[in-house]
Amino acid sequence: MILFHHDKDYLKQCLVKIEQELKLLKLSLNRKTQIYDLEKGFNFLGYKFVLKNKKLLILLNNQTKKKIKKKLRRLKKHQASNYHAVKTSYQGYFQVANTKHFLYRSKF
Repeated sequence: MILFHHDKDYLKQCLVKIEQELKLLKLSLNRKTQIYDLEKGFNFLGYKFVLKNKKLLILLNNQTKKKIKKKLRRLKKHQASNYHAVKTSYQGYFQVANTKHFLYRSKF
């Protein structure tokens, strides 16, 4: 889950309330849970979230790009029958990010 807000103190209050609710359910937050500065950006689920000129950009992080390129090259070479289905699946994944044309620029 990602929660965005311009007020860091408000986010801290939300974090406390979320922890309280989870405790009632005998759950807890992941140890990696923290409050980030959007201008510095952060990675989540293969995307990089960053704030530029008051606009939120959702990009693919570099590690994700490398993994996708490697997988598609391997599929194209060894499992051509699965290649197009996997490539189409990734195109749906990319629609969330500001990199819709990643596959077209890459040479696959």
